[in-house]
Amino acid sequence: MRVLFATTTTLAGLLLASVAMADSPPPPQPKTFCIEVYQPVCGTKAGKRMTYSNSCFAKADGATDISEGPCGPGDDSPIHR
Repeated sequence: MRVLFATTTTLAGLLLASVAMADSPPPPQPKTFCIEVYQPVCGTKAGKRMTYSNSCFAKADGATDISEGPCGPGDDSPIHR
């Protein structure tokens, strides 16, 4: 009887722990550290093309569609960072 009670109690505890973990927020993302090397790239963020000083800063800012070189005059309202 004690074994059954211990097993049931353990399983109930594990179930409660898994529910608590599922409801908890995700762990914070580690900070990205970029070196200050000027190798401009053009990336897209929130639908706008933006020039970044290098690809590390573009990725850290969440930019996508990153290409080498600064954004050109044909890009939509480039914002230089």
